Amino acid sequence: MKIDQPFGKLDANDLKSIQHIVREFCSTHDADNVHIILWDMLKLTLGSREAGNWTEQKRADYIFAYEGLMQLIEASYALTEQWKNDAD
Repeated sequence: MKIDQPFGKLDANDLKSIQHIVREFCSTHDADNVHIILWDMLKLTLGSREAGNWTEQKRADYIFAYEGLMQLIEASYALTEQWKNDAD
């Protein structure tokens, strides 16, 4: 895969060391706290004054993204455990 431009805050070098990024995140953030933080962010977003004018579809998109992020985070923690076991 060729990387022409950085994605978000990651530069091309970061993208080459994704395992390091995942390990760093999982070692510095407790999984339960991440879940609580994301849930609070979703509640605050959907409960905001601006969200009151959103369509049903837009609200559903935010919920769908939240669920996807939770799966991604759970997979990241599972991967770090697998990497740790593979190293042993």
